[in-house]
Amino acid sequence: MEGYIFDVAIVAILALFAWRGAAKGLILSLCGLAAVFAAYLGAQFLSDQFCKPVGNILRPIVIQTIRGADAEPQVDPEDPEDTYTVDELLASIREKGLFEGLGQFLEQGVASDTVTGHASLSPMDALAGYLATAIARALLFGIVFFGGLLAWFLLSHALDLAFKLPILAEINLAGGLLIGLVKGAALTVVLVWLGQVAGLVPNPPDTPVLSLFTVDRLWGLLGALPA
Repeated sequence: MEGYIFDVAIVAILALFAWRGAAKGLILSLCGLAAVFAAYLGAQFLSDQFCKPVGNILRPIVIQTIRGADAEPQVDPEDPEDTYTVDELLASIREKGLFEGLGQFLEQGVASDTVTGHASLSPMDALAGYLATAIARALLFGIVFFGGLLAWFLLSHALDLAFKLPILAEINLAGGLLIGLVKGAALTVVLVWLGQVAGLVPNPPDTPVLSLFTVDRLWGLLGALPA
């Protein structure tokens, strides 16, 4: 009986995921699977598209924040040639503890000449523009990502209500069960592989159910699909 303990565990995992999928239904299961990917791709695209115009709006705020904290290096106002470098400004900002969460990002920008590559801009304008764009990208990504998840959540529940009508309810139940089984099978393959790597699961498998959920079997099934 001990030899079949992994088969029992696999069947239990599949039953759990099938039950969860059936309980959630096809619409909620599909939406839950797709929501994160859709929200991430949408947030990535929109933040890249609009980070610069939003960054231009935020740039004066960044400059005011730096100057308000006295983080701008002092220069001689009577000497027009007396100025400071981006490195000196960055060191002063770090000393004042400003934008600590973006410290590594700033250093990468300076190292790659992304900040210092604008000869026509002053160090303050170049660094503030870079910071403002980074902040805008992060804000836009967060807003679009979580807003997308919320919108998808509301839409999926509205569709789920529609699929509780007669006939559609049966499709919803069966589809949810199927999606749950697919998710459970994928998780089982990963767990079996990790168990084999750790020496906890027999390799090669010595029971019929266990042999169905190995990485080799998965690649064999994928390879059998028509190109």
